[in-house]
Amino acid sequence: MRAGYEAKEITPDADFALYYSLGEQEALHLLSYRDPGDLKDPDGFFLLLLAPRPQASERILPKDLILVLDRSGSMDGEKFQQAQQALRYILEQLNPEDRFNVIAFSTGLDSYATRLRPSSEAAEAIAWVERLGAQGSTDINRALLEAAAMADPEAVTYLIFLTDGLPTEGEVDSQKIIDNLQKAAPPDLRLFPFGVGFDVDTFLLDTLAQAHHGVSTYVRPEEHLDEILSTFYAKISTPVLTNLELDFGEVPVYDLYPAPLLTCLAVRRSSWWGATARVGLRKLSERGCGKDASIFPLPRAGFCPEFH
Repeated sequence: MRAGYEAKEITPDADFALYYSLGEQEALHLLSYRDPGDLKDPDGFFLLLLAPRPQASERILPKDLILVLDRSGSMDGEKFQQAQQALRYILEQLNPEDRFNVIAFSTGLDSYATRLRPSSEAAEAIAWVERLGAQGSTDINRALLEAAAMADPEAVTYLIFLTDGLPTEGEVDSQKIIDNLQKAAPPDLRLFPFGVGFDVDTFLLDTLAQAHHGVSTYVRPEEHLDEILSTFYAKISTPVLTNLELDFGEVPVYDLYPAPLLTCLAVRRSSWWGATARVGLRKLSERGCGKDASIFPLPRAGFCPEFH
């Protein structure tokens, strides 16, 4: 695809908007650019978009979900009530073949069950969550290790971790907490931390998310935690491709983001940004769901110097 825009004697007082279709099948789109005025730098940049076909939701993959809720004293009040409402929504939206568990932590640790349970037990888990109260300190390290121990190494596990504070109980050193989870977590654990308020360890939460295939989200005091968490779960509830890999062939690619790659979901497209050499991308393969792979030939995918 090539896109260009030229105009004379105009006032550039509006953004350039490019509209494109994602197609009716799996849609792969590559947008590339290299500055034609910089002869010393042969490299360029690209944006790669991959969207599942509309019928992808018909083959949603089963998933394991572990919800980890901070119930320390600082969560007491409206924050904790919103967190309970969000967990209720998530448990009500589980797919039939999903498994789940809920962990609540403060100074100590409470779990709905000792192992992952079928989605048919969602109502019992909701009642358990609604009986919880907020009190005590914040043992983040123990909660994460308990969740990692519950994860099935043979399955894709989504861990939603919600906290409003710094580690104050047990191991309190952020780097040691990161190292401990790195050793304990199975390779397919996907960690999505939610930091509530301003008194959170952003280094800890961001590093955990990046190391375990997830993204971190921060909720300001004036924002509604239940709405943000519910909206987020609606996005991740329908995985259709996991363990994504991108094969660029012999083309050198660097500064790829996000890295590691995220799961491809039925309700959204996946995007990757990066830089590469000027020879352009000729073939891309995307691999997911075990050993199956999809190949996308790109015979004309060179750089487009006209596109800005």
